[in-house]
Amino acid sequence: MEVNAHSAGQRRRGLALTFDDGPDEEYTPFIIDILNHYRIPAIFFCLGQQVEKYPDVLRRMANTGHTVGNHSWSHPDLTKLSADDVCSELMDTDAVIRECLGVSPRFVRPPYGSTHDALDSYIRSLGFEVVLWDIDSHDWTGIPGSEIARNVVPRLRPGSIILQHCSGRVKGTTEALPYIIEIALGMGYTFTSLEHIIGSPPYRH
Repeated sequence: MEVNAHSAGQRRRGLALTFDDGPDEEYTPFIIDILNHYRIPAIFFCLGQQVEKYPDVLRRMANTGHTVGNHSWSHPDLTKLSADDVCSELMDTDAVIRECLGVSPRFVRPPYGSTHDALDSYIRSLGFEVVLWDIDSHDWTGIPGSEIARNVVPRLRPGSIILQHCSGRVKGTTEALPYIIEIALGMGYTFTSLEHIIGSPPYRH
């Protein structure tokens, strides 16, 4: 069973920013710069094949206080794979992240958010925890920043987990992110690490 975005977030007006599909060398560093400017933590659900290409971006991500999660190796729909192939997608990604950072992510986000109870149970048996979201920015579609902000801001509530992307057609994300941050802060929200929202440590030992 996947993590409920609001299961532990009602005690405070905390929000978690999450970014899928990185790292890359175009948008991911820019997004890290924005987050660091505001001193806001985020979690990046990374693809193993991207980590292999851009390990230095991953290291910068972690070294500046952001959390790294597992988003599979090549972004398949895990519900359409065999158990062995699911295991390879997650464990190969785990291995390349561990090689870069010396830690193994606990949090897994299945590509497309595509999962079911049996798959969740299998992923847990591998030592991971499935994390989805409750606010979808739809930034991956290439929409401009103004539309991304309209998809996010009206839906904010304590404990929200916000889905955005840091690779692909996401110029709009870099446009919208400062606005979303400033509006949310003005509404009395704080941005916190995902582990504080859901109450689990981010890495496995």
